[in-house]
Amino acid sequence: MASQDPHFDFREDCGRIIQHLRGIEINFIALDFDKTLIECHTGGAWKNSVDSLARYIRPFFKAFIPAAIDANIYIAIVTFSPQVDLIREMLMDEFPGHGGKIVIRGMNDSWHYTGAGCSDGKQGHMASAVEEISDKSEAKITRRSTLLVDDDHKNIQHALSNGVKAVLFIPSQPELLTEHLMTLPS
Repeated sequence: MASQDPHFDFREDCGRIIQHLRGIEINFIALDFDKTLIECHTGGAWKNSVDSLARYIRPFFKAFIPAAIDANIYIAIVTFSPQVDLIREMLMDEFPGHGGKIVIRGMNDSWHYTGAGCSDGKQGHMASAVEEISDKSEAKITRRSTLLVDDDHKNIQHALSNGVKAVLFIPSQPELLTEHLMTLPS
């Protein structure tokens, strides 16, 4: 299938998806890292180079992330990995001009969510990322304007239970993400 080919040009798909997401008023996307943004699971203990990790970035996200940022959709990486510096370096290298605009929330004690909202699953990660984005911009991000993409059913369920849109990413069928994003209801 063409969408799995690493040389496939995802720009057209990304344009349609972003138009749909903007149409349903999504302005913030939280992406899981292991097995979602990248094809492997680091276990929070990646010992190889940033370049070797970057080889695992899914081709779809290489096109989607910059296109989303260019369309004024905020992006955050929400992960249970403590290797935030490694992830940041990889994003800066792989998304020139865009990597510095991606907020990262991992398990490295660099942030704390002190709000009254739910902190189950990735909810605290997302809320903290929204606080940072809101401090730096005029963004009006709400639960209704937020989308989580994650391969973990529990994280998806926590998001949905808290009024956040969510799409389950299926690592063995990455080509389904395009369809799931395009059919996301308002």
